[in-house]
Amino acid sequence: MTIKYALTLDDYIAFNLYHLSHSPSAKRNFWIQRFIVPILYIILPFTLLKNSQVPLPYWIAIFSVVSIIWVIYYPKRYHKLIVKRITKMVNDPKNKHFTQNNTLTLLDNDAGFLVKSGASETKVLFSDLVNVVDRDAYLYLYIGDISAFILPKRIFESQDHLDTFIENIHNQKK
Repeated sequence: MTIKYALTLDDYIAFNLYHLSHSPSAKRNFWIQRFIVPILYIILPFTLLKNSQVPLPYWIAIFSVVSIIWVIYYPKRYHKLIVKRITKMVNDPKNKHFTQNNTLTLLDNDAGFLVKSGASETKVLFSDLVNVVDRDAYLYLYIGDISAFILPKRIFESQDHLDTFIENIHNQKK
């Protein structure tokens, strides 16, 4: 079976948002950024006290409000920042191969697959897959902790072809 497909900007955004929301290190960094910055805002009035004529309760009130706003709005800001970075990366002329046509070919013995793109050719055995994630619209075939093949389910001719592909993966991974 050979499938030709092209990934879109939305495919890359969906994968990166999924990965960042499920990666332990990315989740840890998100929570640190979300809560350490407000803690620093609350500590800041005590350092300003020496150089300011404004009473400490006013500073604490101001920075407490800023801290609460940060905790509430940081997830939206983080999401927008990720989308902006991925969009910039995919739209960069140096990365034009990201949205070029790919070809996925199942190997003859159903032991793996071959992916050809404008920039590379990669042979992957199903037994070498680290993780297989089946999402609503995508299959993510992880070949490492942070690298994966993104396979939109729309590339399969039918649900039967998709089911057969997934079954081959799970049978060969054992």
